[in-house]
Parts: sequence; C-alpha cells; structure tokens
Amino acid sequence: MEIHSVIGLALLVMLASTVMGTLIVWSGFFHTHVLVLPYLLVFFVFTQSTIGVIEVQQTSFPIYDRGAGLLFFSWLIWVLWILSGISLIRDKLLRIPTVDCSVRPWFVALLLLFLAHTCVGLALGISAKNSMSAQGLINIVNMGLLTLLMLRTVHSRKTLELLIWSGLIVIAARDLFGMGRFLFFGGDSANPYDNAYYALGARLTFFDINDSLLACIAAAYCVFRLLHDHSLSRAQKWFFASLTLLAVATIVFSLRRTAWGGLALVGALIVLLAPAGKRLALSIPIAVIMVAGLGVLFSQRLSVAWERAQVGWGALYYDLVGGAHYGQASLRALELQLAWQAYLDSPIFGQGPWGKFAAYSGFGETWHGGEGAFGFVHSGVVHILFKSGLVGFALLCGVLFSFLMFVKRTYPVLEPRYRAVLVMGAAGLLFMVPDILFGTPTIELRTTQLMGLCFALPYLAYNIRQNAESKAS
Repeated sequence: MEIHSVIGLALLVMLASTVMGTLIVWSGFFHTHVLVLPYLLVFFVFTQSTIGVIEVQQTSFPIYDRGAGLLFFSWLIWVLWILSGISLIRDKLLRIPTVDCSVRPWFVALLLLFLAHTCVGLALGISAKNSMSAQGLINIVNMGLLTLLMLRTVHSRKTLELLIWSGLIVIAARDLFGMGRFLFFGGDSANPYDNAYYALGARLTFFDINDSLLACIAAAYCVFRLLHDHSLSRAQKWFFASLTLLAVATIVFSLRRTAWGGLALVGALIVLLAPAGKRLALSIPIAVIMVAGLGVLFSQRLSVAWERAQVGWGALYYDLVGGAHYGQASLRALELQLAWQAYLDSPIFGQGPWGKFAAYSGFGETWHGGEGAFGFVHSGVVHILFKSGLVGFALLCGVLFSFLMFVKRTYPVLEPRYRAVLVMGAAGLLFMVPDILFGTPTIELRTTQLMGLCFALPYLAYNIRQNAESKAS
C-alpha cells in the first residue's frame, strides 16, 4: 500500500505540475498580462528598504534579494526576463507588430553599454558578480525592459482598466495599513530618524520612497479624473477623493524631504493642467498642505538638526553643505565630491559597475558598509556619471527627452480617461526628480521597476486609444 501511495502521490504531483505548466505557457502566449500584473503587484506591496531597522531577522529580508545566492540574480529579475522572452516569441510567432515607442532605441543603447561594461570587466578579470553589479546599469536596463514588456502585454482598454483599478485598490490598502500603523503602532519599523541625532521619537508612515511614489501616482490620477472627467459616478468621486486625502497624508507623514519636494512638483503640474477656472481654488488647499507639511517636517524630524546647526531654515538642507557648524552633516557633500573626482578620472565611459571612489572611514556603516561600500552615491545624476560616464548620462538624457516630447505631443489628443493615465505616469517620474538628484534610485530594484511602470503608462494610454479608434473605423 505504501508503494502504491507513493506512486499515486508522484503521479498526482506530475499531473498538477503539467497542468500548471500548461496554464502558464497558455497565459504567457495569449494572456501575458495575467502573469505581468501579479509581477507588478509585488512591487506595490513589498518594501525594499530596511534602513533604520534595529534588528533585521533572517526571515524579514526583502523579497527583492530572494534567489540571488542560488540563481545569481533575484528570482524577480528572472521572472521579468522570462516574461519578456515569452512575449517576444509570441509576437514573432503570431506576427504581432511592434508597438511604436520613442524610448526604445535609447534603452537598447543602454543595454549595449551595459553589455560592453560587462565584457570589459570580465576581460580585466573582474568577477561576473561585480561586472554585472546592481551598482551599474543593470537596474536601468531592467527598467526599460519592463516598459517594453508592458507595451507588448497591455494592449486593450479592458486590460488597462484592470491594471489601473487593481493598482489603485492595492495602493489604497497599503496606505490604510501605513496610516493605521503610524497612528496606533508607532509607524514604520524602518525609521532612521528615530534617534538622538534627528528627532528621538519621530515616527513615519513609510520610509521607502516608493510607497510615497505609489501614493503620489494614485493621487495624481484621482485628482485629474475629478477635475476633468464629468462622467464619474458619485461612488467614483467619493473613492477618488478619499484615496487622494489618504495618499497625501501618507506622503506628508513619510518625513522624507525628497518626497515632499516631489509632491510639490506634482502639485504644480496638477494646477497647471487644471481648467482655468479651477486653478486658484486648487492652489489654495495645495499651499495649505505644503505649509502644514513643512511644520510636520520640522517638528517631527528636523527639530534636533535645527537646534544643533543653529542656522534656522538651514536645517532643511543641513546635510547638503559643509562647514564647522554642521559637523558630520557635511558627509553627503564629501561623498559627492569624492564621486565626482572618480568620474573625472574616467569621464567618457565611467568607472563601470565595479568602480569605487576613494574610501573614507568617517562615513561609517550606516552610509557605506559591506561589499557595496564606496560604490554608490546619494545622487542618481552623479552616480550615473561616476559609473557610466558621459555616454551613459547622454543616453539617459535621451530617454527623458524623448519621453517628454511624446507626452507633450500626445496629451492634447487624448480624452480625459486616457489623459489621466498619461498624467499618472508623468507625475510619477516628476515626483522622483528630487530623489534622482539626492537619493540612490538607480541601485534599487523596486524604485527602477516602478519608474519603468511610470514610463510605460503614457505609451499605453496613447496606443490603446489608437487601437480603439482603428477598430471603430
């Protein structure tokens, strides 16, 4: 009986695996979005940052690192590559035409630069791990890959609606969780500001900038629909208004200066795009929120910095300048200076993914520790120059310029429902500008993948609208 039971169990497992594999292949070829949407929702739900966590258990390591030890890269990256391969093969077999995308040539050029860096590194005897390190261009390449994957898989209004509404619901649930934790359970455990140097006892909603990014794109979409779409039902209006307030509160109490700067930029964009008669009425609550937010920022995080620096409003940017009054706050400026010098040593193609700038012991483990120490910079712009030189920087400028020109050209021809999707993506990238200038977005998988989503949204809105018009005619 035991032998028969084992054989029966084995056959059952084989049958289940065969059915599952068949469903995956079928979904991959004919309904690839069924696999892409769960992949995207992983980045909506799981945080990547553990900075400030006092004690990180082995079981709480971010999902983004899973599988890297056995599979060389994270399993999420393999999923992205496999889905991209499946969609490409499907399009070739079914002779589905490639969707026009102005950023495609630039991302292809970045891929070639990444491969060139990898080949040079291997030729110099540098390990494959360092030659393809996340501190180089690989996350930027994967960002472009996700953008192009979405253009191949989200190709109908129904699929786009599924993407938008599932995203909004997950963001709303995530923000409710964050605000509930903030109000009743001490806030995010990843909180580097809760210490004697910043403001002992400070609590926040989410330290990870990506949760504020998600809240921002949700708010931008909701506000735009409320201002421009007159076909909304009462339930939709209440949902959009509630989600906007929840999202703004999530950003306000993140205590991140880059998040507040991004919110201000997106607020200005929304006011600029608002109907002329509503701009003043919209500007007033945005101004009130910004003033209140500055009060929260100073009282919850910068009060200690203000007291120590003794420079008044200089506490807002105390760690961006040097001088005797700032003490260790000048470490950020020193890091930028050292990275800039490393860029000048190889200005054309950069130092490569394995490159490091001059070590400085005063940075400590919180700024630069472990294998990646002195290999990244708290500025996405300087980091790209440092790692890939003028060539990589020029290619990224090409991506942004072609994207902006597409958005400018496309916005006037879309109706409000599709314009909201376009604005959602553009607002997300605009929100990230302060973090690109003063943060570390290029070395973070979650950040670059969500930026890839933002890049894709305007192209999805335009292409799906064009498809709908073609079918109608």
